[in-house]
Amino acid sequence: MQERGYFRYWGKALDNSGITPEYHLLPYHSLDVAAVGHEFLSAHPSFLRSLQTQLGIDDEETCLAWAVFFLALHDLGKFSEAFQNLRPDLLRLLLSRTSRKVYPSGFHHDSMGFLLWCDRLSDRLIEEDWLRIGQRLRIERGWADVFMAWISAVTGHHGKPPKRGREQLVGAYGHFAEEDTEAALQFVRQVAALL
Repeated sequence: MQERGYFRYWGKALDNSGITPEYHLLPYHSLDVAAVGHEFLSAHPSFLRSLQTQLGIDDEETCLAWAVFFLALHDLGKFSEAFQNLRPDLLRLLLSRTSRKVYPSGFHHDSMGFLLWCDRLSDRLIEEDWLRIGQRLRIERGWADVFMAWISAVTGHHGKPPKRGREQLVGAYGHFAEEDTEAALQFVRQVAALL
């Protein structure tokens, strides 16, 4: 079985002062967050119903599944080589590469994830029907706008909306290797299949 590339990215790491690096892989961190969101929404059905009503989703089960899906995508920007290079030791260990890419000041993984979604992933959500909404619903309800608001909210999880704009988009590509983008796409497809 082919190794899934997204299992080679760290999501959380302790400082590198120890002999053995301590880290938590990005897919597991992402699923941890999604699981907490699932438990929160399940424990607060009135909040879930409110979300369902505001979004015009037909049933609570679908609303819950979609919310959990998007929560799992909150750290897409951590697939960037620039983020991974915050820990060059882990970049070498996990991805077997080195990098000169520097994590930018003022443009962080939240905005990188949002822009990666906008430019490379969002069209696939509809084309590949990751959320199984079908052609009829795509036309009738304009789900693309709803999903854009959702991804903006989850990637903006550090208290500010992600940065937008052409200059940021161009800058974002300087921080992702093609391998990183492919790993992110592979991860999102798997999350959609799982959830």
